[in-house]
Amino acid sequence: LLEAVRREGVREECVVVTVKGAEGCNLEMAVPCAVHRQDANYVPARLLAELISRAEGPLWERIRGRGLAYHASLDLAMWSGQLCFCLGDSADPAKALAEFLLILKEVPASLDAPDAPAVMAEAKASLLFSLHSKRATAGAALNQAASGHFLGAGSPELELAREAAALDACCLDDVKAAARRWLPLLLEAGVRSVAVTVPEGKGPSTAKGLGAVLGTQPEVLSLKQVLISSAK
Repeated sequence: LLEAVRREGVREECVVVTVKGAEGCNLEMAVPCAVHRQDANYVPARLLAELISRAEGPLWERIRGRGLAYHASLDLAMWSGQLCFCLGDSADPAKALAEFLLILKEVPASLDAPDAPAVMAEAKASLLFSLHSKRATAGAALNQAASGHFLGAGSPELELAREAAALDACCLDDVKAAARRWLPLLLEAGVRSVAVTVPEGKGPSTAKGLGAVLGTQPEVLSLKQVLISSAK
């Protein structure tokens, strides 16, 4: 859906897609974030996303914990060069998105809080666990080696050591710099691409709520209209 929204260039757009038979609402908001895995900005961007998305972190407590969505995450998508916020099975995507944007506004202050170093250590441990778990089986190791090859990485063993060292070396100031660079793209109108799927009949009301949050009135389309547009 995002490709359908973004195919004419990176610009602020939002589309609400009605889907027959769907029961829940799903949202994806993406902004450009083209950082290579060997880029110096890669680890700080990953840590920033992890700090926001971690278990029992702000998204967990204030979106999932309040019943606004079953799933909420902020992820760095290297293949598409985007920083993506995702909501899954959301009862109120507009309210959940508004809470997410409020969380982002609070990130700079949270990085200066007394517990910031401890929270940073937790986020690093989580990413390090993920790094090793992706190589825990033969199939996972093969997948990482293949993707690493296409991303210009060296041997799997050396790449693992390099990523672990980069993670260890990343400091709080690096994450603060990443927050200054990437969070405004999510907070301010300009290059946000938003795609939302909703049950049939909920398109207009969802679009009205999202328009109030984003300051951009979404277009309401049926899934059939999106598929026809994408095929052109």
